[in-house]
Amino acid sequence: MEPFYLLRSMLFRKAKGLEIVVMGAGRGGTSLLATLLDAHPQLEVASEDHVAEFLVEKNPRYPDVSSKLAAFVKACTKDAKQSKLRYGNKITTEQLGFLEDFKENLEVRDLIRQELWEGRKLIFIVRDGRTCISSKLERTGVDYATALSYWKHSVSMLRYLKSQDLDLHLLKLITFPIFLLLMCLFSSLIMLRIKHLSNSTFKIALGLFFSVIIYYI
Repeated sequence: MEPFYLLRSMLFRKAKGLEIVVMGAGRGGTSLLATLLDAHPQLEVASEDHVAEFLVEKNPRYPDVSSKLAAFVKACTKDAKQSKLRYGNKITTEQLGFLEDFKENLEVRDLIRQELWEGRKLIFIVRDGRTCISSKLERTGVDYATALSYWKHSVSMLRYLKSQDLDLHLLKLITFPIFLLLMCLFSSLIMLRIKHLSNSTFKIALGLFFSVIIYYI
C-alpha cells in the first residue's frame, strides 16, 4: 500500500466512478501527466489499466465497439469504487485507433464520445509533432510512416474533440522550451556577477519578479 493512502481515503470522498480521462498521442507526455495527477492527494489516475484487455486485443466476448467500451468503463468504475478517491485513467489515441482501424470513422467516434467522454473531465495533452514522432522512432521501433500516421490520427481525433460539447482541457507542451529558455537566461543574469547589480536584495527581488512573470505567461 502506497504511503498516506489510508489517510487520503479517510479525508476525501469516495469516488463514484471514472471521472477523469487523460489522453494524447503515444510518446506525447500522457504518462508524465497521469503520474503528476496521481500524486495529488484527492486523485488516483491509472496508467492504461484495462486498455489492452478491452480496447486493443480482440476478444470474442466483446465483438463490437460498443461492448468493448462498455466493458472498459465497467472495469474502470469497479476500480474507482475500490479507490475511494477521484479516479481517472490514461489512454492514448493510438489505443483508441484500434477501435476505428486508424481511420476517421465518425460513427465509432460518436460511440466513444457517448460511452467514454461525455460526463467526464477529458484532459488532452499536446506535444510538438516533430518531437513526438522522433520519440516514437527512438523508443518504440516503428518506422517513420507508421509514426507519422499515428500522429496524424491523434491530430484528427483532437479536431473531433474540439468540435464536440465536452469538458475538454487542452494542455500544450509546445511552448515549454520557450519558457525553459527564458528561465535559463534570467537565472544566469541573476546568478552571475553583473556590473551595476551589486545589491543582493535587488537581485533576489528581480529573480522572484521574473519567476512570477514566467509562471503566469
